[in-house]
Amino acid sequence: MKQRRLVSCAVVGCLALAATQCATQSGSTASASSEIPHLRKHGTATQLIVDGKPYLARAGELSNNGATSVEYMAPIWPNFVEAKLNTVLAGVSWAQIEPQEGKFDFSVLDGIVREARSHKLRLVLLWFASYKNGSSSYPPDWLKRDFERFPRVQAAGVKVSKCSAPSAMRTGTPMRARLRP
Repeated sequence: MKQRRLVSCAVVGCLALAATQCATQSGSTASASSEIPHLRKHGTATQLIVDGKPYLARAGELSNNGATSVEYMAPIWPNFVEAKLNTVLAGVSWAQIEPQEGKFDFSVLDGIVREARSHKLRLVLLWFASYKNGSSSYPPDWLKRDFERFPRVQAAGVKVSKCSAPSAMRTGTPMRARLRP
């Protein structure tokens, strides 16, 4: 129960942050719109406060790679609006943002944010970095090719995994062994 509550609070916090970052300013007072989203106790309930008032996220989630193309998303935004949703959860991968080491490209993400705003939708970004669903498919190619700087999980008698796991090499204990009960 405690873990569920922590996860719920983390999700609400992400919603609050993204809700403010992607909100349009129409209909908001200057002081309410500049207020940081927060949780407020109201009796036995806890409310997410965005733009100075309780916010109920009626959210839809894109597929893992749905937000990788502004063109792909063009016909999808109206579906969220038609469904009377107010929030969209969208995955953003490290590979998408840093395709070359040290060179960042936010152009697609900027387009996704712009389109969410134009449809009056709040946007929650789900960051896919090193791992997602137990796999390392979202880091950039330059990281995946560099086995020296970014070693992979290794276990006795098992082929080297695709998962990058520098911590497994530092501790000397294979990741899979540490995850077993």
